[in-house]
Amino acid sequence: MGVSRAGINFVRQLVEGANCTFQEIEQSNDLGNDAYIEFVRDEAATGCCIAVQIKSGGSYVTPDGSFFLPADRHHFEYWASHLLPVCGIVFDPETGRAAWCDITEHLRNHPEVIEHGPFRLAVPASAQLTADTFTNVQAHFARYQQQYSDDAHFGAALDQFAPVHSSPRRVEALRSLFSFHRNRAATWCYVASLLKSMEDPEVLRRTVYALVHLPGHGDIFWHRDNEIEPAAKLGGVGFMQLTFGRDEVVKLLSAVDEGGFTRGSIGQAVHALIHRKPSVGDVLFG
Repeated sequence: MGVSRAGINFVRQLVEGANCTFQEIEQSNDLGNDAYIEFVRDEAATGCCIAVQIKSGGSYVTPDGSFFLPADRHHFEYWASHLLPVCGIVFDPETGRAAWCDITEHLRNHPEVIEHGPFRLAVPASAQLTADTFTNVQAHFARYQQQYSDDAHFGAALDQFAPVHSSPRRVEALRSLFSFHRNRAATWCYVASLLKSMEDPEVLRRTVYALVHLPGHGDIFWHRDNEIEPAAKLGGVGFMQLTFGRDEVVKLLSAVDEGGFTRGSIGQAVHALIHRKPSVGDVLFG
């Protein structure tokens, strides 16, 4: 197992041990992060998601036992404009120790470093990342929920979700829209309007799983932190009923995999969405 893989596996095990969701980002789609973490509280997804940069190796440990996270101007610019809060994690495989830092906070407090450096972040050993301290990390990043809910952030997320941007950017934007703007009807009207333009399978799957929260189905575990307000649901469902035609229905069906329409499959979500469109047969064959 490589050194970098050791760090990713350590964070994955810790996150999943806390019953939260860890999704590794494929290296081919890695713009500057290694994974997403979605926090779960009381066995329910909160919708609060962060991006994570993971560095693993003894070379990131200083003589006094603290850590540092290296970067460059490109990464600083990318993280500063990111639609999700960004967490940095450094792991020492030799000792099994890890520590974390808030990259977003650092760049906000020191905007001059984005252009002039130094292009590294100090990660004090006191900011330990363990199974016992993970709840502190979760509480720290939960405070971004309100900060990222303003109109400026909403506009930036919509812009990044536009078709001219890359697939990884659209995934980030979709995650951000669901985390911070799911109670706006405009979010769902915009996302649904772009459905037929989605060629990337990952973007399409994540869009289906997000959109299905509007009509819902019996296997979505509802909780106050992933609920969508009735006005936003009504606006989104009404938009889909009014505008979805053959192209949208065909695009939804293309997301169905070998699991078909069985319980727990993406097909179940597709069925719930298509069911909202009266006379699907007429749409397809009329």
